[in-house]
Amino acid sequence: MEWIKFRIRQSSGKHTYYQARMKCIECGKVRWVRKDRYEYRIRNKTWTGLCHTCNLKLRLGPKHPCWKNGRRKAGEEGKYISIKISPIDKFAGMRNSAGYIQEHRLVMAQKLGRPLSSNEVIHHINGNPMDNSYKNLLLCPSHAIHRAIHNYRSEKKNLKICELLRNQRQQIKKEVSYSL
Repeated sequence: MEWIKFRIRQSSGKHTYYQARMKCIECGKVRWVRKDRYEYRIRNKTWTGLCHTCNLKLRLGPKHPCWKNGRRKAGEEGKYISIKISPIDKFAGMRNSAGYIQEHRLVMAQKLGRPLSSNEVIHHINGNPMDNSYKNLLLCPSHAIHRAIHNYRSEKKNLKICELLRNQRQQIKKEVSYSL
């Protein structure tokens, strides 16, 4: 390997760095590498010989040191849990652009055996968005009904809505038992 000397000007003055042209072992892309950083990584056994792009591809998903099994906190103030879903999964149509789906929506979809539509809303009965057990979740067919539940909880009115939701839950249980 031949080291080439050149200068880099910075606002604080002139600095001299030695750099070498190196080839990525994966894609063959030629790049400049600073000698001091290369020697440091060789010494600490962290040199991969990969360019930045190939190194990122190598460390995606479970191979990344910060991977948390595809789970992360999401929503405002991290109230909800999101789970990474494979593009070939049955519920892949419910994913966002980053490939995540909120856990409470996934739990309800798995129980129903079908993906949820975008206007179906999941209500947490006990008000704790981190509690995603099926018994704590209620499927609301629209945002309006979900808002009405929250209004009922705060103002203690509209008993018909609660009756409607109880009937809906019984129908869901029937659908699930028929499909099994």
